[in-house]
Amino acid sequence: GSSLQQLEHLSIVHCHSMEAVMIDVVSAIELPRLKKLYLDSLGCAKSFFSTAKKEATLRLPSLESLTIERCPQVERFWTGSFFAPKLRKLSVTECNKLQHVFEVNPDITTELSSLQKVDISSCGRFKSILSGPLEAPILREVQLYNCPDLECFLLGSSNQNGPIELPFLAAVDVGYCAKLTSMSRPP
Repeated sequence: GSSLQQLEHLSIVHCHSMEAVMIDVVSAIELPRLKKLYLDSLGCAKSFFSTAKKEATLRLPSLESLTIERCPQVERFWTGSFFAPKLRKLSVTECNKLQHVFEVNPDITTELSSLQKVDISSCGRFKSILSGPLEAPILREVQLYNCPDLECFLLGSSNQNGPIELPFLAAVDVGYCAKLTSMSRPP
């Protein structure tokens, strides 16, 4: 609602009974000024923004940093269209049930056009950052550590249904990802 329209920083830490940041979203969530989202030690959360509609949209047009740590029950951050054109840094640590940070309908593009750094560590069931089409043209740095089920970092394609191109990728650090076979491949 309008009560959160001015929110710029949101940190939720050690709220072990919290199930979601927002529940039962009808069609869209927009937090227009949110720049930093930090979620840590939410023991019961399975999803941070919960919706029954796959076509729902999460719009965070000012978000620059998303950090998710020690959320053992989280299965997904969001299901549906995700718009965060200024997101530069994504960090996920110790989220053992998380398989994909974003799960989207193959017909919906996830807008991550400013994403520069991704750090995923100690996520036991993690399979890929995204399942679905992706736009992340300036990704520069990727760190993947202790993700034993990770098979492919980016499972998806570009908007043109061709391979994902990462022309600015300068650093990739990978460790203890026994099933990793490729950095990107079509779905």
